[in-house]
Amino acid sequence: MAKRSTRYLMLAGAAWLAGAAPAYANEPTDTPPVVVAPTETPGDAATQDDTGSEILVTGTLQAFRGNTTLKQLPQATQVLSVDTLQQLNITRLDAALDLSASVARQNAFGGLFDSFAIRGFVGDPNTPSGFLVNGFSGARGYGGPRDTSSVQAIEILRGPTSALFGRGEPGGTVNIVTKKPTLDQAGGYVMGSVGRFETYRGELDYNLPVNSILALRVTGAYEQGNSYRDTIETSKHAITPSLLLQTGDLTANLEFEYSRQKVPFDRGVIALGGNPRALPRSRFLGEPADGPNRALNLGPQLQVQYKLGENWRALLGVAYRYTELTGYGEDPEFGAGRNPLFVNGAIAGAFTSRRRIYRDFVGKDFIPRVELSGSLMTGGIKHNLLVGADYEWFKLDIVTDRFRPGNLTAAQRAEFASGNPSRATLIATNAISLTNPIYFTAQELAQVRPVAFQSRTEVAKAAGVYLRDRIELTDWLSLQGGIRYDDYRQTVDNRLNGVQTQQEFTKFSPSAGVSVKATENLTLYGSYAQGFRANTGVNVRNEAFRPEATTSYEAGMKFDVIDNTLSGTVAFFRMDKTNVLTVDPVNAGFSLDVGKAKSKGFEIDLNARIPRGPRVTVSYAYVDAEIAEDALDPDFGRSIRAGDLLINIPRNSISVLAAQDFTFGEKVLTLGGDIKFVDKRLGETGTTYMLPDYALVRLFGSVDLAANLSLSAEVSNLFNETYFPSSYAQLWTFPGAPRSWSVRGTFRF
Repeated sequence: MAKRSTRYLMLAGAAWLAGAAPAYANEPTDTPPVVVAPTETPGDAATQDDTGSEILVTGTLQAFRGNTTLKQLPQATQVLSVDTLQQLNITRLDAALDLSASVARQNAFGGLFDSFAIRGFVGDPNTPSGFLVNGFSGARGYGGPRDTSSVQAIEILRGPTSALFGRGEPGGTVNIVTKKPTLDQAGGYVMGSVGRFETYRGELDYNLPVNSILALRVTGAYEQGNSYRDTIETSKHAITPSLLLQTGDLTANLEFEYSRQKVPFDRGVIALGGNPRALPRSRFLGEPADGPNRALNLGPQLQVQYKLGENWRALLGVAYRYTELTGYGEDPEFGAGRNPLFVNGAIAGAFTSRRRIYRDFVGKDFIPRVELSGSLMTGGIKHNLLVGADYEWFKLDIVTDRFRPGNLTAAQRAEFASGNPSRATLIATNAISLTNPIYFTAQELAQVRPVAFQSRTEVAKAAGVYLRDRIELTDWLSLQGGIRYDDYRQTVDNRLNGVQTQQEFTKFSPSAGVSVKATENLTLYGSYAQGFRANTGVNVRNEAFRPEATTSYEAGMKFDVIDNTLSGTVAFFRMDKTNVLTVDPVNAGFSLDVGKAKSKGFEIDLNARIPRGPRVTVSYAYVDAEIAEDALDPDFGRSIRAGDLLINIPRNSISVLAAQDFTFGEKVLTLGGDIKFVDKRLGETGTTYMLPDYALVRLFGSVDLAANLSLSAEVSNLFNETYFPSSYAQLWTFPGAPRSWSVRGTFRF
């Protein structure tokens, strides 16, 4: 271990000395100059990029923001710019969030959605993690992992935001800001890339001002490739056309998202004897004959902003999203009596039986919203007000057919123990060899017939109103208070048994904060908030579960020194959650809403910009997330004790990104690298199974070949580390990719 730690320290020093970091908004990059403007207008969609600089997406007012910038909020924030994503060849949301130490990967549902925890809390592990797209819910339904081709910036708003956003996790919120048309000039880029495992990607971004008030923009991508996972092939395409109308005091943005993906269902590897490295990371334990799962995500967004005099603006928005997910997948069976993998209670067999599941999910999400924001003076005190209302109607149709192997007979167990079970036995139990998998033919797999397991319709209706006031008492002291009221109603119709369950509740979510400008370069802040997240289902008395309730505290400081060559944020936080679902110990098959969890820790984010030297970004998080009260795990019924860790949450995580530009006449050469360290994590609730820590090193570079042509490349996992970014259980542990590379050419016009 000492040898490995020394290696990582040497690598960190090498990355610093070599110089290396992302491209920045005000410097030459692979992206067209029309993408970003380097200034901020209060109330516009301004965000802070990795360097600490403000990025402006012109002509748009960000929802839930009003005339308050991210820097003025009494909470920690981090923004990942489009330049950073492109420089590192990041094309997926989960890979982008790896750059934030506060975000930890979670169970990704066989690779079919994005799942993450911020500051230790994840929410429902069986649904995509909630994120926003331009302030609208972007993860409702099952539309597949998020592509980054339309992304301008990713805002990670850590800490209590419930007084504005309402339902959600207390650790924070991710908001994706998409690329918008601009009126200044026509231009764009086309990009083509090739990478390891026969991965190919093409990307387009084109902005066209039609006249002085109208502009169009189109972004899109197509990608296909194989994988380090045996037999896995994926493909996806996405396109986002958008329209800007800007005349007088009126600004309107209309955009339409469309993406379609083909992704085989893949639960990962099995940790034999608790060792996730026991099987090769390439080992696929599903069935190629299942084919890919198909995910569809489409829908429009419209936002209309109207300027009401010098100090006030109105924002009206509406969004609709339609999602589909269909396909088959194989899950290793957890029942010891049904799976030859379990030998005398240990995971030690040479074969595993599997459930075969067909999924057909359709989601529809409709959200209208209205906001009014501005400032006024009362008695010499300035009030920055934001008041708004929103409504959400969400419908999810779920159809699941399942084959589950029965209890093994003595004869079947004897066959598996011999190491040479018959093909008939393998088919009857839907089993596969761990060491020498011989996949079923389509004809054999057709004999593994799922039967109806779930068929239901969920309809949720939620209406909310919210108010926030940031009060500037003096030029160094400001207070912030907010409150949100939600009326939530949900109906679940079970088509298999004809039973309908309902829940309805109202909830107030207050928040408060204070900011003290101690010096010209140092601001101290603190905040408090309450929030909630709805639970789904009923107890043994057919009563709807209470929503999870959360309380959050945060204190920290924001600073910039030496002419902004060093800036950053230090934050301390604590969060408490109640009404978490646990197993009902008296009534088998039912749950209780009595669980408790807590998370506390601190974060450090630094941005160093040394004149004519390297640029360095550091993100570190210490997170102590654990069970707060003894309970029974709702998935497996195991005893979990107060103090037990929450799954997939590392105590320590750090990301260091560095870069250096070298100028040769009008050409620029950029060299860089980053290191990501993730501490060991609990890999299965209610057990001692741990995922090992890991450190990943990535090198990247780009060079201008001509005025409009650049070439870039990156190598990830440079030292070919065997690592596991997330797990749900010892039977469902997902391995990370080996050393990989990509080369990209970008033509700007």
